[in-house]
Amino acid sequence: MDASRYKWHGTIHIILALLALTVAPLTCCGGEVGDLEGAFRTPPHSAGIRAFWWWLNSHVTAEAITRDLEEMKAKGFNGAMIFDADGSNQQGNRRVPAGPLFGG
Repeated sequence: MDASRYKWHGTIHIILALLALTVAPLTCCGGEVGDLEGAFRTPPHSAGIRAFWWWLNSHVTAEAITRDLEEMKAKGFNGAMIFDADGSNQQGNRRVPAGPLFGG
């Protein structure tokens, strides 16, 4: 047999595999377009906006936290990620003591 035939044989397998990988996702997900459009117009709660909420050296009060959370809710925020900026290296600030372990 001709050696060039074997070269084409491998190339055809690669082309067929690439075609299958390209077409397969299109055939299995065709019915979800309407759901996607609806979810885009009225996104689920889990897709809502969240804030990076920086606490500066833990200088916060219960009243300020409550006010901030109420305002976030009023503006449509679904959550927040809290970070303590730890300004202990700034003048007059001391390191905030560690609290209890979270999730441990």
